[in-house]
Amino acid sequence: MRQGFQVSSGTPGKEKVAPVAVFDTRRSLSGAGDFRSVAEVFTYLAAEEAAGRVVGVEIVVGAGHWPVSDTAVVDFSFPVMFRGAGSNCSFFEAASGLEGKAMFRLKSACDMKSIAFDGSTLVGWKDSDSAKIIDIQDDGIYCEIEDFIMDTAARGVCMTGASSVFLFDFIIRNMRQIGVGVCTDSIAAGAIDAEVGNFENCAVGVNLGKGVGWDIYFSGLRFLCGDPAQVGINYDGTNFGYSFFRADHCDHNFVGTFMQGFDFSIARDANIDILDCNNFPENNPRVDLEVFDATADNATQMPSETGVWKKLILPTPVNSLKKFSWDGVNRVLEYLSDYMKGGTVLVSGTIHTSSSPRSVEIALFQNPGDGEQPVGTPVVHVLVRTTATNVPFVVSSNASIETVSKGDKFQFWARSPSHTNFGVTVEDLNLHMELR
Repeated sequence: MRQGFQVSSGTPGKEKVAPVAVFDTRRSLSGAGDFRSVAEVFTYLAAEEAAGRVVGVEIVVGAGHWPVSDTAVVDFSFPVMFRGAGSNCSFFEAASGLEGKAMFRLKSACDMKSIAFDGSTLVGWKDSDSAKIIDIQDDGIYCEIEDFIMDTAARGVCMTGASSVFLFDFIIRNMRQIGVGVCTDSIAAGAIDAEVGNFENCAVGVNLGKGVGWDIYFSGLRFLCGDPAQVGINYDGTNFGYSFFRADHCDHNFVGTFMQGFDFSIARDANIDILDCNNFPENNPRVDLEVFDATADNATQMPSETGVWKKLILPTPVNSLKKFSWDGVNRVLEYLSDYMKGGTVLVSGTIHTSSSPRSVEIALFQNPGDGEQPVGTPVVHVLVRTTATNVPFVVSSNASIETVSKGDKFQFWARSPSHTNFGVTVEDLNLHMELR
C-alpha cells in the first residue's frame, strides 16, 4: 500500500488514486522471526483486530517456502502488507488442507509485493474451480500486487467484488481457467490496472465476462499462449460494461487468440482504445466508404438557380467503419466515441453530368444541420469542370480535421456556381477518414 501520500497510475486523465495507508508495525515471517507459519501470522492479525487496531501492519515474508493449508482471509479494519524477499525467494505454497479452497481471500485492503504463489505443490488442487490464488471479494477495497509470480491454479487474481486492483511486474502462468478476471455476475464499478506482466499458458489471460461500469487499463502485457484454444483477452461486450477501457503496448506470441469480443463498428465499443499492440489491428476511428457503379437513377438534380446546395445522392456504399455509424437513408456519417480527436480526410472518385460544359462543387460538410442548406464551412471542397456529357471526370481532394467530437455528422453536398437544371451522377466515390 502506498504510504503517506497519494499516488496515481494509468492513463493521464484516468488515474487511479491509491488510498493513503499508514503502517506503524512490522513483523516477520521467517525461521528466526516473529512467526514460523502463515497460520501464526493470521492469529496475530486477528488479535490485533480484536484489540481495535486501525493502523497498518507490514509482514515481511522471509526467503523460503511457506505452506498455506487453509484459506488465508484478510478481513481487518486496518491495512495489511505482505512483503517478500523477492518473487524467486519467498514462496506461498498450496498445502494439504487447501483442497477445494482459495489460497488468499481479500475482504479488506491488502498489498502483496515480491512474493511467489505456487499451486503446483498440492497435486490436483488446480482441478477445483475454487482453486484461486487471490480472491478479491468485498466491495470498495484497493489492493496492489507487485513483483510476483503465480503458478498453477484454476484462477490467478479473481475479482468477486467491486474493488480495485493494481498489478505490476508479474508472471501469471499455468492457469486452467483465468489469469485475471471478473469472476462474479454483474459486479458494478470495479477497476483492474495491470501493467508490465506476462500471462503464460493460461486458458484465458484476462477475462472480462460480466460487469457494469468497470475501469480497465492494460499496458505492457505479453500473452504467451501455449495452445491454439487459449485466449489472451476475452471481452464479452454484451454482458461487460466499462466506464474506461484502454490497452496499449501489449504483445502476443501468435499462438491461440490475442483478443476477442471487440466490435468497433458499433457504439458499444466506441470508447475502447487499443493502441500499439502487436498482432492486433489499430482501432483508431476510421471510415472507408466506397460507392461505385452508380446509374442515372442516382443523379442529383441541380436547381433552377445557381449556388444552391443539394444533398448529394449516393447509392448504398460498401463501408468499413470504426467508431462511426452510417445512416443510409440520410447518407450521413456520425462519430460515436466520447473522445475528441483530429485527423485527415481523403476524397476521390468520378462524376458525370447530364449536359456540358458544367461546373460542379462537391463538398463534405461537418455538422451541416437539418435545413435545406448546409451550415458552416466544408471540410473538403473541390470544383469539377466537365467538358463532355455523361463522361466521367475526376474528383480528388484531402484535408485535415482539427476536432471531431461525439455526435459530429458528415454529409456530402453538391452545387453549381454557374449552371442550372442538370443532373450530377456519382460514378464512384471513396472517402477515407482516420482520426487520432
